Order: sequence, then C-alpha cells, then structure tokens
Amino acid sequence: MAAPDLNANLPQMMDSPSYQAFAITPGAGDLANMTRAIYVGVSGNVTATMYDGVTSVTFVGMLAGQIYPIRCSKITAGPTNLIGLF
Repeated sequence: MAAPDLNANLPQMMDSPSYQAFAITPGAGDLANMTRAIYVGVSGNVTATMYDGVTSVTFVGMLAGQIYPIRCSKITAGPTNLIGLF
C-alpha cells in the first residue's frame, strides 16, 4: 500500500515538491509534460525551449546529480540521463 499523501489537498506552487517524473531524450521533440525542474544525471550543456515555447537557451556546465528549477517544454540538446520533474 502506498503511503498517504498528507499534502494532497494543498495548492501546488512552483516551490512545492514534484509529484511525477519522466525520462527526457534530448532532441526527441516536445516533452510529455511541462517541467517544473530537471534532474541532470550526467554533466554537460542543456539546450531548452522555455515555458513560453519560443525562447531557447543553453545552460552551460550543468552538474551531474543536481536538480535545476527550469520550466521548459522541450530539450533540444543535452547529456544522457535527464529527468523531467513536474
């Protein structure tokens, strides 16, 4: 049996914990869900299309094992082992 979520009735804010995760394949097109954060499993540069769907930016030197609060709709380039949190 899953542990009860005592925070289920609280509003989800941007600084709230993520509820779900999914693997990201850089260059595979639009993400399944808009991210609230990205976990980087292997260090490198990550190029993302941001929340507005237009702005593309490259985050240089992202470190492995870190969670970055990036809200994006697409990852066009980056290392392996990226996980989207939402």
